[in-house]
Amino acid sequence: MRNRFKLLLVVSIACCALLGIIKLGGWIPNRNQSLPVPWSIHAESLDEVDRGPDWSFEYKRDWRNYGLSIEQCDAAFPRLFKEIHRAAAFRQHSHITQEELDGSWRGDAFVRAMVYDGQLYIIEAKGVDEGYYRSRSLALMHSIHRAIVATSHLHVIPNIEFTFVVDDMADPGHTDNTTWALSRRPDWQNLWLMPDFGFWSWPEVKVGSYVEVQQKILDREEEGPFEDKIWQLVWRGSVSANPKLRGDLLDATKDKEWSDVQPLNWRNEEDLANNLLSIADHCRYMFIAHTEGRSYSGRLKYIQGCHSVIVAPKLTWIQHHHHLLISAGPQQNFLEVKSDFSDLESQMQYHLSHLDVTKRIADNSVKTFRERYLTPAAEACYWRELFRKWADVSFEPEFYREVEAFDKIAGEMLKQRQWRGVPFESYIITGAVEWEIS
Repeated sequence: MRNRFKLLLVVSIACCALLGIIKLGGWIPNRNQSLPVPWSIHAESLDEVDRGPDWSFEYKRDWRNYGLSIEQCDAAFPRLFKEIHRAAAFRQHSHITQEELDGSWRGDAFVRAMVYDGQLYIIEAKGVDEGYYRSRSLALMHSIHRAIVATSHLHVIPNIEFTFVVDDMADPGHTDNTTWALSRRPDWQNLWLMPDFGFWSWPEVKVGSYVEVQQKILDREEEGPFEDKIWQLVWRGSVSANPKLRGDLLDATKDKEWSDVQPLNWRNEEDLANNLLSIADHCRYMFIAHTEGRSYSGRLKYIQGCHSVIVAPKLTWIQHHHHLLISAGPQQNFLEVKSDFSDLESQMQYHLSHLDVTKRIADNSVKTFRERYLTPAAEACYWRELFRKWADVSFEPEFYREVEAFDKIAGEMLKQRQWRGVPFESYIITGAVEWEIS
């Protein structure tokens, strides 16, 4: 008996020692420890990011941190959420109803979705199964999903039901429908603006992921100072997207020494091979022209990553960050010209001969957009603020719907509860919002 007791005591001590070694070696995970942020540039855990009152946004450290807290988002991007707050104020006294999410007014490019308990569900996907509507819808779903799962506190993500449209014009008939949109006219108050699909990727125009573009821009910008850029205005694009505006640009820049403006034919492979420029190549120029297309142009956010001067006429379509554009004063961050480009030559001559003024505009653009309000971190913060403010003026979604269906076990038709929609993870593989379980 005594020997058996000694044996048990030795085994117990050995087990405790082994457990201690394993614990010290880090083999047993701490369930309370935050996992690394999967998209953080340093892959550091959220607990390692200073959340104190003295925290401030640092571009090199935080630009790809998709998991900033509400307080950090507010501190880092105090001027980012103007469009969200405008839309919420517009519906403050007339809350959004479930009936308003009916998509019968839209024949295609339409998605109805729900966030419930921190999970994204797709309820309806109409006319987004092919072409660029498919890639746009998937890109936006990925961006929404990323903004949700990047946060370490899912309780801050409210339950919401919403719709979004992936066409350039969400409501072309201007019938006052309420949905999330890529852009809007100034008087289209019912539309809630979201970051566009290009913040994930835009393959149709040969642009990669947003982070990839940003990194290639940074590589290009390391090649030399601002003064070593090409002293010209560059532009490439399809004239057919906006014949009047883009035609005026071509006329105003024809045969000018300060111009490298050329139209593109997206259906002509030879033309693309000879004239298409990457976004990073645009950054080699001191001036980059921007023109709206069918509605807004998704190209602006990319070229705002360049340490160059963006030259654009007054914009008639609004995106989620356009209120940050400043056309005059010490914080000027782009060069606004007349809509017919009639003053373009005089503006170019002035800014080519006043390099201090020109560089200041380019510096302001980088500080405002590339290094702050158009970072991936800012995009994720915008999505989560959109979720919260939409929830403030909307309804609590129903997760289940009641249907009458055949019960295989009971062998008869019975009333049953079904999920409304399918998890995002399933939809992106199957492309279906309903299917039979085999």
